[in-house]
Amino acid sequence: MLSIMGVVVGVSAATVLIAERSLRESHESFVRERFRERLAGYARQQATRRDYVLGRARSLAGSVRLLAAMEEGDVDLIYDNARDELREVLADAGEPGAAPGLRASWVRFADPNGRILDPGSDRSSFGPSSIGLGERLARSLAVATRGREPQQVGYLVSRVGDRERAYEIIITRIVDPLDSVTRGAVVLAFDLGRIADEGDDDLTGLLVGDELYLSGLGAERGERLRMQLLRSRSRSGGGPTEVSETAGGSPSLALVGPINVGAAFPPAYRVSLYSLAAALEERAGLRRRILALGALALAAALGVSALLSSSLAKPLRALVDATEQVRAGDLSARVAVAGAGELARLGESFNQMTAGLALKERYRRVLDVVADRRVAERLLSGDLVLGGERKRVTVLFCDIRGFTAMTQDLEPERIVELLNTHMTALTRVVYASNGIVDKFVGDLVMAVFGAPRSSGHDALDAVRCAKRMIAERQRLNATSAKTVSIGIGIATGDVVAGCTGAADRLSYTVLGNHVSLASRLCASAGPMEVLLDENTRAAVGSAMAVATLEPMQLKGFDAPTAVYALRSVVGHEDAA
Repeated sequence: MLSIMGVVVGVSAATVLIAERSLRESHESFVRERFRERLAGYARQQATRRDYVLGRARSLAGSVRLLAAMEEGDVDLIYDNARDELREVLADAGEPGAAPGLRASWVRFADPNGRILDPGSDRSSFGPSSIGLGERLARSLAVATRGREPQQVGYLVSRVGDRERAYEIIITRIVDPLDSVTRGAVVLAFDLGRIADEGDDDLTGLLVGDELYLSGLGAERGERLRMQLLRSRSRSGGGPTEVSETAGGSPSLALVGPINVGAAFPPAYRVSLYSLAAALEERAGLRRRILALGALALAAALGVSALLSSSLAKPLRALVDATEQVRAGDLSARVAVAGAGELARLGESFNQMTAGLALKERYRRVLDVVADRRVAERLLSGDLVLGGERKRVTVLFCDIRGFTAMTQDLEPERIVELLNTHMTALTRVVYASNGIVDKFVGDLVMAVFGAPRSSGHDALDAVRCAKRMIAERQRLNATSAKTVSIGIGIATGDVVAGCTGAADRLSYTVLGNHVSLASRLCASAGPMEVLLDENTRAAVGSAMAVATLEPMQLKGFDAPTAVYALRSVVGHEDAA
């Protein structure tokens, strides 16, 4: 009897712990979701204004009058140009032509070394004479004017007395299109208001660089939280993170999400500090109610426990053992099912689950062999369905020159062995170059760069892949019984990428004129030669060296096509 009482007491205590943990996790999950919604709303709000302002700043930076004024160092003319070009951004709300919510707090210009050009005291429309950012803005300007990015967006904080105000700063380089020399930069600042917005149960602020701006904490607590956030940010690599913080016995949850990580600015993060005091009180009340109900139910539980123990212990033990097998990787684990009660249904559900996991694992192994891993993952997750989407990709075709003549005296088994060795080596090169293998057709391999996901430099990946393919084939020729030469064609453009076929048999591929163009260029390439189209040449630019060939009349294309032969590419050992 004492053992039964001990079990009931233990179960009641476990129930309290589980319920408290569930309540805590539910509350924290709600807090995290609210933070994500706020962060997303903040991002949408900023993006709407930022897109407009970036466009206006680009237009100003490209003004011929402004370039002339910057070159002559005429500060008055520089700011007069800004008044004309940025009138919507400089206008007060309600003025004709003013863009609602887009008024800049202040505007400044900087010389090529990042030094601010003072607009003078009689130019009040460009903001206050003192902007209170000093060395922080100077450092960001120095980086931005020397960098390659045309624009930089970031966040800085100004202290005026005991008040802190956050600014979104947009720096646009002014570049002379004739000689590509940076003449200076235009700086637009937008006041984001006070750093902290105090709500019923949370404080909101910013973490800019290594400084925390969040009022209402006190110096000691604020410094402790700042150090916690910096350590957590370092561990997370700058991504979203959270830390638990306790002050005066009242725990809080601090959530941090990046809002800008730019080269010219300190990284900026949105910080929300949520109090968990209300959740603790609710958990304490729940504990009291559970314990009271447990005491009332104890007597009844003692009588029922004897009846239940014999019927529950054995199937539950079997279920636990089977679960341990699954956790160890044995997906063949099953439990015996008897009767028609809840335990029987639980056993059936467990068996169905393990069978489904085993089937999915078999599908995954098959997909890893017959499809690119990234395509297989999207197929298993349900992201790829019958149909397609328009994407800009780079397509590469590679086949063996004179394959039929070279293999006419070989046994079929030797031909297959030669092809398998060749395709395996080239496939590894494609994967290592951020591409996927679309298909194999005889001695031809087709690769795609930019679908289903883009690396951001797909055309450069493709030309590097082509040079590596040639190098790999030359390496294989050193030990191969047959000397094999390959030709490669590369084209870049918009295609339709997706699953084609039937609902019960799909093939992921890309379709379009640029696919045909890459195929024709491949057919026209000489041994160990790589031919490119105009789009690929423009996309890669100075990162490679090419030879301009005579325009070719390719099958299926009405007009002659501009063609380039690849000579070298940056990032490959033969680069010039």
